[in-house]
Amino acid sequence: NHGQVLWERVRSPSRMRFVTHSSTSSILVVRVTWLPGWKGVWPDGHCATPLRVNGWMMGVPVREGVSSVEFVYTPVGLRYALFTALVGIALSVSLLLGRFRSFVRN
Repeated sequence: NHGQVLWERVRSPSRMRFVTHSSTSSILVVRVTWLPGWKGVWPDGHCATPLRVNGWMMGVPVREGVSSVEFVYTPVGLRYALFTALVGIALSVSLLLGRFRSFVRN
């Protein structure tokens, strides 16, 4: 089983893109620490959580022939942190507007 992998440089620490040429269906293994926020994304829009390989690396299945896959990392807590920050800002603005309105009335 012979294959080739081409790493396409992406200007982002949270993205990696690879093109594989394989004679059979295979697993693309990337020497990057597996973390819950990584996703494998294929050109057709299909997403999957990478497999944990050898206890710490990431891997995704690739088809025979030419395949392209992009790894995208989004920290798990980022969405919750952004939501909490937006709620906090909204509450702060509403409290300030309420105090400003009561100040203007008096």
